[in-house]
Amino acid sequence: MDEISRNIIILLNVDKSYIPKAEYVFRTFCNILGLQPNFLYEYTLEDVHVYYGPPVEDKRPVEILYKEEAARMFNKNNSYNDEFHFLNYRNENIPFLFSERGQLFLYTNKSLEIRRDIISSAFFFLSCWQEYTEKENGKNDKTGLEQTIQREWNFENIPIVDRYCDIFQKGLEMMLPGFQKPVKWPDNRDFAVSVSHLISNSGSSGKSKGVKAKDDQDTPKQIILQNKIRKLISPKHFSSQLKKEARYIASSEFFLPLLSPQQETLSKKNIEQHISLIRSQEKDKTIGLHSDRHEPAERIKEAFTLYAEQGFIVKGYYFLSLRNHYHRLVAELEKADIKYDISITYSDTLGYRAGTSYPYYPFNLVDNRPFTVLEIPQVINNSMLDKYPYAKRFLNNHIRYLIDDSLLFKNHLGIVWYHSLIFDRYSLNFSFYLRLLKILSKRKAWLSSPHQIYNYWINR
Repeated sequence: MDEISRNIIILLNVDKSYIPKAEYVFRTFCNILGLQPNFLYEYTLEDVHVYYGPPVEDKRPVEILYKEEAARMFNKNNSYNDEFHFLNYRNENIPFLFSERGQLFLYTNKSLEIRRDIISSAFFFLSCWQEYTEKENGKNDKTGLEQTIQREWNFENIPIVDRYCDIFQKGLEMMLPGFQKPVKWPDNRDFAVSVSHLISNSGSSGKSKGVKAKDDQDTPKQIILQNKIRKLISPKHFSSQLKKEARYIASSEFFLPLLSPQQETLSKKNIEQHISLIRSQEKDKTIGLHSDRHEPAERIKEAFTLYAEQGFIVKGYYFLSLRNHYHRLVAELEKADIKYDISITYSDTLGYRAGTSYPYYPFNLVDNRPFTVLEIPQVINNSMLDKYPYAKRFLNNHIRYLIDDSLLFKNHLGIVWYHSLIFDRYSLNFSFYLRLLKILSKRKAWLSSPHQIYNYWINR
């Protein structure tokens, strides 16, 4: 292996229609590991570092189990109905698809065989295959996300694809003397955290969600609470929050509503107060847009122009509570020239919806190619605090696990914090957010914005 160029030669001896999917997974692994893959597609006796295909007599340094039934399933858009097996890897039970029971590694004098099909398993999770095929078969509904393998077997908080990549990395370390562990994050930081603030002009009516008096008039207690909420969401209070945040993080990112010229003046006036505040405090004028509905590319571009007139550059996007498969959303974002997205996440639980914590390119299952929009996974958002109001210990233990896991595997954590300009209980949890930033700062995380993650990842 070339230690300077970091080039790695991979032989894909698989069905031709499956090659784009296999190549996509290898490129995703190599992006994480800082490698440059070069692919061969026909069997050869030339020097090859990694072999993926049926068993052959000539051994290569790293060989990965290949199952033809995986290629057939993906090519026909079939659901996965076979068994999957768990194997203890680094003190965790990790699921593998298209594989049989037995040891993970088989060593010989000339090669190391990874005896699990980590490539097809990784593609299954990265492509959100179960969501896609159930939608295609008319089975996908609002309970679909809760019925995925990750949620049913309670491993959604483990970045499974990252573990497959770690197995791939172990094989390279064992068999290729030139391979060295890369430094993944700037300033030799142990792991990365991206922070996003969602500024919304939607919410409830602005009144307390407490019990109403019989005459439907606000009680004195409700009036006091309403005044407290108005203070919390005022630009002045928001400015105070940003100053507290600045103790731990130099630059977070704001995702603003996707406004159009046809929207009512009141909504624009409310959001413009916060735009002025953001403009006055942010050195980097890059922002993202967010919406809670599917928007055509034309409307997203229209919002580009509106915010450009305010002095901002729009590069990111967030779809609030994306319940369906990502294809329709990312296809429109690609047409609108959005550079990165943070939508493929859970809104009701902690976890990795596509099985990875690292930035990656979602796969276009219709055109059989990767999209050009970079996905930056998010795992923590303050809507969870509403789900676990009486389970703080449970929530804290889960977050502690995610932080410890990120530190151990040097991966990425994404945080989305929701601010409503009208009443919303999420606005009351900012102290929890500040405590979380304090912990992450002490653990030597690179605290950054999605825009900084995007720039670093595409230029590394």
